[in-house]
Amino acid sequence: MATQNSFFFGNASVVSEATAVSVLSLIQGEGFNPTGTCVSLNITFDTDVYYGNASTVTDSDGALVTAGTPVADSASGVGGNTIPLASIFVFKNGVGDADCVIFARFVA
Repeated sequence: MATQNSFFFGNASVVSEATAVSVLSLIQGEGFNPTGTCVSLNITFDTDVYYGNASTVTDSDGALVTAGTPVADSASGVGGNTIPLASIFVFKNGVGDADCVIFARFVA
């Protein structure tokens, strides 16, 4: 059985009109370097953002998630039991940065 390794709970920001950033880089940008694999994720932005699976995602090809809508994953199902934080990218279009609250849990 996996043991809980650590968790991150904090705030981060995506700069408007910049290159998309990974959820992992948002967490690391707050000074937290996770060990183990992510098994639980909940992230909510204060404004509309676009999600995709590459750093090139923009408002023209990303999935729109509206402000206040949580994106959550419990790492279960066909894709395996880990959440690939380095492969989940967020892009902010328009004026103003996008601030978020993130909770991520990791296991060894």
